[in-house]
Amino acid sequence: MLKFLIGRLKIFRAAFLIITGCAVLISATDLLVPYLTARFIDEILAARDVAAFRGFIALMLAVFAAAMAAHYACTILSRRIETISAYRLAAEILRRVQSSRGEFILRTDMVYLAKRIDADARGLMSFAVNSAVDVCTNFVMLWLAIFLLAEIGAKWLVLFLLVLALHAAAYRMLRRTLYRRSINLRETEAQYFTEIADNLVYAYAVKLHGLHAEYRAALEAKFAAYLAAVLREIKIKFWFASTEVNSGDVFRILVFLLGGLDVFSGALTVGNLVALIGYYALAMQSVSYFMSFGQSWQDAAAAYERIVKIEEIPAEINGAVQFD
Repeated sequence: MLKFLIGRLKIFRAAFLIITGCAVLISATDLLVPYLTARFIDEILAARDVAAFRGFIALMLAVFAAAMAAHYACTILSRRIETISAYRLAAEILRRVQSSRGEFILRTDMVYLAKRIDADARGLMSFAVNSAVDVCTNFVMLWLAIFLLAEIGAKWLVLFLLVLALHAAAYRMLRRTLYRRSINLRETEAQYFTEIADNLVYAYAVKLHGLHAEYRAALEAKFAAYLAAVLREIKIKFWFASTEVNSGDVFRILVFLLGGLDVFSGALTVGNLVALIGYYALAMQSVSYFMSFGQSWQDAAAAYERIVKIEEIPAEINGAVQFD
């Protein structure tokens, strides 16, 4: 799947360079804020220097303005690449369907296939574009945050690594279930959409032959299957996310408890405690990204598998079947 995605994104190299630069700037500002806040608390307020206070406020405003501009540029470019690449992939699949065997075209529900192609193309390219830069920036952010935690104290690094191990164990246990339920949800959603379309496409025939009850029953059956798939996926994602939230909350409580005791004993300044909380939040943000990335990978893998199945349909041009 990785080779498949890279082949479709390599034509956007220049745009990705700009997006990468913006992402680096955003990450740098995220790391700078806890440090500036710690300096502000420990030095500026203690000295009660009004000029330094004003300089700090001006610097923070400049940092936030730069981050906002970078985030805006990154968002616009990413969405543009995502939309264009999804369209090109969908168009390629449509051409494949149009050149497929006649019996496949005749026996396939094209409304269902249209919904499936659109959802899979958008989902797959959205995953690819959003992941192209975010994986690298979050990886760097995670290691920098870990380094900064270790600089404040080794015990903070040990606590964070324990949380990281809990996250990894949760993903390992649930990844296959996430994948299966993602495929099931996509299939039932496409079938439900198809049934809605059938109720509209054949509205005149339904009215003419009095088939309201039959079509309504079919729609309700498809909706029931779709609703069940939605609830199953929500449940597994809830347990997946709650593992992350609960372990993160435990670590946060320990940071406040142990950090507060260190402040009382003089082993840690208030500013460093604030920096510690900020670096922990950044590290957990990166961990959360990689946890959601694992979940998104399973969703993308499900979309990729469905796209490959269409691309493997034998082509037939001018009445002659082409074999590879």
